[in-house]
Amino acid sequence: MIHLDKPNDAPPVLLRRGATVTLKNCEAYVRNRAAYDSGKLKFDVHTNIYGSSQVRKALKKFQHNKCCYCESRHLATSASRIDHFRPHGAVRQGKGSRRLYPGYYWLAYDWDNLVISCEKCNRMKSDYFPLEKPSKRVRNHLDSLDRESPLLLNPYTEADLSKHLAFEGSACEPRTERGRVSVTVLGLNRLELQEERQCRLNELATLCVIARESSLSCALRGQAKHQIASFVQPNARYSAMVRDYLASGKCSSGP
Repeated sequence: MIHLDKPNDAPPVLLRRGATVTLKNCEAYVRNRAAYDSGKLKFDVHTNIYGSSQVRKALKKFQHNKCCYCESRHLATSASRIDHFRPHGAVRQGKGSRRLYPGYYWLAYDWDNLVISCEKCNRMKSDYFPLEKPSKRVRNHLDSLDRESPLLLNPYTEADLSKHLAFEGSACEPRTERGRVSVTVLGLNRLELQEERQCRLNELATLCVIARESSLSCALRGQAKHQIASFVQPNARYSAMVRDYLASGKCSSGP
């Protein structure tokens, strides 16, 4: 997971159609609060608004066509999903906890609440959104999100994710409780993901050998160094892991 930047300007479809539906849903909640709180009534949430081509294209661009959580490339792993950082339909604190209704319905079309993730991270995350203090959870649009302290890491709002997550080889190791929760909820050490990351490390190790082999031509070693440098760029797969690998000194010819 790496820090991501998203401009404040939301795609027009969210500002127009999304805002209209949000207003209707908020008004509906006020009229039928008990029914929505019990889950008997559920809000109409339109995938063709928050999942429109406008939104999808923008998020792919700002996320370098990678899953915002695991850094896999969407097309190389599985279909991408528009994910609501705060779940819109219902919400759970953790495994075995009771599902609470409604979710963060007023954020269903909120630009700041939308990310794009791979299918597997999206399925693992589901409607989990653990808080440091569950009693502080905001239950409707009439309250302020400032009271919440999320445990799940958001790559768009965390300036330094290395405080929470580090890599030991292909394994993502948490440094904080928020890191631990994020690894668990998102499945950041699932087997197939670690295998993909290990393949990347194998490529990197080979490049490191070439880059420091004095018997090879300067041109070949230069190409290897250039390739190593490209592996830590924001658009590269698993760049956070590569950064940690190079910082460990295992590749003395790294950039």
